[in-house]
Amino acid sequence: MLECRKRFIVGSMLCITACAADERGDAPAHIDQSIVGGHVAQPGQIGWQAGLFAIDEGALYQICGGTLVDAHAGWVVTAAHCVVSYPAEVEGPWQPTDASRLRVSVGERTLSTIAPEAYHAVQRVIVHPEYDDLTGRNDLALLQVQGVAATAVTARLDGTEPFDTLIGEGSIATGSGWGVTRAQPADIDVDVEQGPPQDASLTELESDLDEYGRPDTLRWVNLPIAPLADCKERVRDPEDRNLRVTDDMICAGTLQGGRDTCYGDSGGPLVVPVFGLPVLVGVTSWGVGCAAPGYYGVYTRVRSYRGWLLDCMNAPDRCG
Repeated sequence: MLECRKRFIVGSMLCITACAADERGDAPAHIDQSIVGGHVAQPGQIGWQAGLFAIDEGALYQICGGTLVDAHAGWVVTAAHCVVSYPAEVEGPWQPTDASRLRVSVGERTLSTIAPEAYHAVQRVIVHPEYDDLTGRNDLALLQVQGVAATAVTARLDGTEPFDTLIGEGSIATGSGWGVTRAQPADIDVDVEQGPPQDASLTELESDLDEYGRPDTLRWVNLPIAPLADCKERVRDPEDRNLRVTDDMICAGTLQGGRDTCYGDSGGPLVVPVFGLPVLVGVTSWGVGCAAPGYYGVYTRVRSYRGWLLDCMNAPDRCG
């Protein structure tokens, strides 16, 4: 069976069938991030969005998101924690997931209508070599995907002039994905089997939610980039001294709560439009609850890793 990753909200575990878990049982926990307070994407609106799927007993399960950054070579950026595993028979650190167990969609909007040929095979899985699942540091990975159309919509990497001088605190960024759409308090007690609690009443926009509150249709939400110093002070798990916001992370959201990425959005894009072009500034990584007042969502800061990403895309054989 596919491993099911542990996802914690300040010490409480959530394990969803479509996500992944550790068979070994002693791997480090990770506070993971779905779109709360957002909007249904219109056709073609978030064309750079990738969906990451795992194969389990012949079935495909959407586990994370990603961002297409190079259509010609098929490079997709995602989070490291989406593509590592801890085999039960192996003692030691994480290992990259076998590429043959993964599939990727690009530019799709509705999960239930993805054509069989639109599930692209993965040629390479390159995880940042210093990814630390205890601290959340370097939560970044590259996937080289086969069969992506050269005309597919891509996002630019942050850190390129003049984008880097135009993006900063207060810039409005857009997060997107197929994750949970209901806010989850920071101190919620989540039942492992049932998943996060859901309100019985559904609005028209929520009519495509599954039993875990995850939508069939892509969602997006606008989030202001938060001051890093404030985020470092606020976003902490009192039960985990290792997990802290660092300079190679970026935070987004509002202290009022109500808008955020959440469970299932991991690895997906946080982009800022500059001159009409989507610039990838963050990769959805972790958070304390979802859209909880007083907290921000935390993302891997793409600008800090632009050199590594370009080196790997230019010479993957030396990087993987």
